[in-house]
Amino acid sequence: MVAPPEPAPTALPPAAHRRTLFLRGLLALGVVIALSVVAWMSLGLRTAREAMSRDDLKSARSAVERYLRLFPGNPEARLLAGNAYFQDDSLPPVETAEKAISHFSRIPDSSHLAAEARLLAGRAAFLVRQEPARAEALLRQSIELNPDQFDAYYLLWQMYNMTERYFDCEPLFREVYRLCPPEERAFRLREWYSSQFTPLSACSQLDLLMSFREEAEVPSEEVALRRLTAFYEYEPQQPAIAAALAQWHIRNQSRESALEVLEKFPDHDLARKNRYFQAAHVEALIEAGQLERANAEFALWSGPKSGYQYSRIAGIHAQEVQGDLAAAEEFFHQAAATWPGPSDWMLMNRHSRCLALRGKKDDSLRVQAEARRVEGLTDLKIHQKIRQALGELENPDGLEEVVRFYESFGRTWEVEAWKSVIKGLRKTQTSRDAFPPSD
Repeated sequence: MVAPPEPAPTALPPAAHRRTLFLRGLLALGVVIALSVVAWMSLGLRTAREAMSRDDLKSARSAVERYLRLFPGNPEARLLAGNAYFQDDSLPPVETAEKAISHFSRIPDSSHLAAEARLLAGRAAFLVRQEPARAEALLRQSIELNPDQFDAYYLLWQMYNMTERYFDCEPLFREVYRLCPPEERAFRLREWYSSQFTPLSACSQLDLLMSFREEAEVPSEEVALRRLTAFYEYEPQQPAIAAALAQWHIRNQSRESALEVLEKFPDHDLARKNRYFQAAHVEALIEAGQLERANAEFALWSGPKSGYQYSRIAGIHAQEVQGDLAAAEEFFHQAAATWPGPSDWMLMNRHSRCLALRGKKDDSLRVQAEARRVEGLTDLKIHQKIRQALGELENPDGLEEVVRFYESFGRTWEVEAWKSVIKGLRKTQTSRDAFPPSD
């Protein structure tokens, strides 16, 4: 049987054929346009880099944010975007700093840029948003990711100065000193002197940068109060910040204001986990004569039971609240062994009275004499000589005065550090004398 022939294909009507061709052309054009847009967006990172090199921050932001729509997980792009916001002085600083932090925070810890990102976020949180507790957490993350992060240690040290924790600065400074170039060590040691003996001056430049101090204004307790009040306003839920403000009030004989700050803190369970808050609260209660409450608060101490801060407040508590003079004597002895104990002549006077009450007359007189000697070392004339020597860091003869000053406190580490600086200066001078420059 013969199969019937296949039917001939039916031709599209002319109008339908034109529509099909039009749609195919439109689709092809869309693909080309889409590919062009993707290519344009993917070039955004290179464009942003070039714009940053020209300090064209607006163009850099525009280009990198186009790029991030396609590649939101790119760490380099996030870092560039954060810097393009943070470095632009023409934008509102507080909001812009938050945008920068948002970009930096999206860089994962696994990235090789993570340590730098946490550092930059901490810098923005502290210097612009004035949130030291938030900044501290970010800077410590940076250090965990890179233990040799000089800038993170340096900023953390300055932050401790600015939040009434100068007595806890030494470990941070030692890391700063370890990581700084040898040619900068004399400058760092000069800053360390300010941190140890004139903490208000140690904050001077940052107080100016952060608008807590006017250009012509000298460092003062009033400037410190402005700074601490601002920190407290921006981070009222942070125990360490409340403690810093309270500590200022205690130091300036305003115990009622100190207690007001501490006792209106909303979460006392959280506060008691912070040793700065605990120490300030116990001291304010003792100063206010609320000894039973001070005893109850001290019994809840949850921080480390070591170091200057604990030994000091534990000694005062044992002496003033419990009347346990033997325990107070031991705590005062421990405090004197940890900086700034060797310079705390007021605590030495407490120690002397404690020894006298225990019938240890000779020991009491010895500690009292040391308190007088150390108090004498706070004389303005002595520190004027030290500051004059520190103003001439190229003069090794003048720096011998600094060595003698630290020797009077038994500070071996600083003595050896300054001797090393002096030795380097003398070596350089000898070399110049041996090989004078030719005319």
